[in-house]
Amino acid sequence: MIERIKRVISHTGLSERAFAESIGVKQNTLNQQLKGERGLSLETITRILITYEIISAEWLLRGEGEMLKGKTPASTEKKVEKEFVVCVDENGYLKIKK
Repeated sequence: MIERIKRVISHTGLSERAFAESIGVKQNTLNQQLKGERGLSLETITRILITYEIISAEWLLRGEGEMLKGKTPASTEKKVEKEFVVCVDENGYLKIKK
């Protein structure tokens, strides 16, 4: 999870100090957590998710999916286009012509 938090920091374009300030965590605390000198707190994780709502909690917590909400990998996107003609039969019912 630490590597994912580092990716979030990188994505914001902020320094670690500015990022810590943006989420309301002391810089020293965040630095110790990112170095593994201190356990990553639920408060830090929660503050990241509240401050940066675009970050996917599923991705941050479990490493699944995409970092940003609403983004899907291009490889799983499928665009399907189908054309058909709708007509009315002799009884007044709609029918689809292939």
